[in-house]
Amino acid sequence: MKKTRPFLPYVFVASGVVFLLGLWAIVAAILKSQGNMVILYPHESFARVFEFLFLEGAAKTWTAIGWTTLRFVIGFVISFVLGGLLGSLAGLHQWFKHFMKPTLGVMKTIPTAAVVILIVATIYGPKNAHLITYVPCLLIFIVAFPLIFEAFRTALENENPSVLASLDLDGGRRSWMALTKVLWPDAFAYARLSIAQSLGLSMKVCIMSEVLSATSASKPSVGGLISNAQSSGAVEDILPLALIALLLMLIIDIPFFIVRSKKAK
Repeated sequence: MKKTRPFLPYVFVASGVVFLLGLWAIVAAILKSQGNMVILYPHESFARVFEFLFLEGAAKTWTAIGWTTLRFVIGFVISFVLGGLLGSLAGLHQWFKHFMKPTLGVMKTIPTAAVVILIVATIYGPKNAHLITYVPCLLIFIVAFPLIFEAFRTALENENPSVLASLDLDGGRRSWMALTKVLWPDAFAYARLSIAQSLGLSMKVCIMSEVLSATSASKPSVGGLISNAQSSGAVEDILPLALIALLLMLIIDIPFFIVRSKKAK
């Protein structure tokens, strides 16, 4: 029987990282030879990230990270609560499932960038300018709500028939006790991969919408720092700031990798 080498996946991952860094350095060298300084070398970019986080302008950077994280939490919590409740309702009532199809269809297909521009143009003004700060929350909802809704709906529709039969004999599958004690725990176990995936996607959408909605009226944000770097001509800072955004996304994606590894076992 062929022996497995558990270290090999890590070797391949490390090789992939080295390949990307090498490709990055080559692209940066080609651009620099042409006088284009937009893309820094890997070591220059990482040094700039360190400066942003711990040296020059660290307070500004961490304030931006804090606001971005707050928007992400607000948007995702609302998406999770409403997605779980309405998705459960759709899983228990076919009429509600069909009622929600047009709304979900629109939310899944509408261009999020267009939504950001439209909302900013609608609410921009002295009375409502403060609302621009929370535009990313709405974009997170548009992206995450359908995923969570469908996850809970599908989970309840695929509940074990014997479990549903037992619930019908003991107060009914649509009772509050059945939902909280049986159906929701089972649904979460079934839908946790979809929920974990929506976490990382929500952070990506959050930062993208921050870039598009950054104005003097909005609070600091990672996306706003990227937008300011572009508008001020400091384009060499865009890549280091994008790396900070990538770091946030990787942290948010940790639950996805944990859940996927557990499911693979």
